[in-house]
Amino acid sequence: MDIPETSRINQRTIYRAVLGVLAFIFIGVCILFAIALSNTWREYQAFEDREATYRQKLADLRAEKAQREAYLRKLLDDPEFLDRVVRERLGYSREDEIIFKFESD
Repeated sequence: MDIPETSRINQRTIYRAVLGVLAFIFIGVCILFAIALSNTWREYQAFEDREATYRQKLADLRAEKAQREAYLRKLLDDPEFLDRVVRERLGYSREDEIIFKFESD
């Protein structure tokens, strides 16, 4: 039982056509996957940048908090410092003091 030559050619043509369609579909799926991966990567990078910014802000706020706590501790523990701050910032004076204020040009 010999298969005629034209039937073999038709089978090869069909096989190549199916293989070509499958290759085209595979390439299309790969391109779609690459696009989705690229978008996801960009989004990931944006999140990393935002996280780095927030971490820096957090570190700055923690440093500011530590400075303010040290200032508060100094106000509470050091009477001379408290006296100086009250005099400078609030303009207080002792009973026997005279305060001179000069205008600056």
